[in-house]
Amino acid sequence: MANSLNDGMNRPSQLDRRYAAVYNGSPSAGANIVQTGQGISTAGSLLNITFGAAFLGTPRVQVTQYDGQAVVTAGSVGLTGFTVLTAGGSKTVDWLAIGSGASW
Repeated sequence: MANSLNDGMNRPSQLDRRYAAVYNGSPSAGANIVQTGQGISTAGSLLNITFGAAFLGTPRVQVTQYDGQAVVTAGSVGLTGFTVLTAGGSKTVDWLAIGSGASW
């Protein structure tokens, strides 16, 4: 009954945060944030992504590129952005970042 609206004792129960949110980064903070976007790689096959707002801890990042291969450059993920390497220039990349409370 972790996420039920009533615990059987006629009082509302609280939502169990273990089931309701994704926690990531260090330090882990509340108000978890998901940021998404799209970019096009340069002729040198690189794409630098800057987040709209900085995360409080290093986020998890996922990239997708449909007509080739795209990978996050090792060690490039930080609080404010990351770098992607694609298989050739002018490739469109979709990205998703999930992390601890952005500092809006």
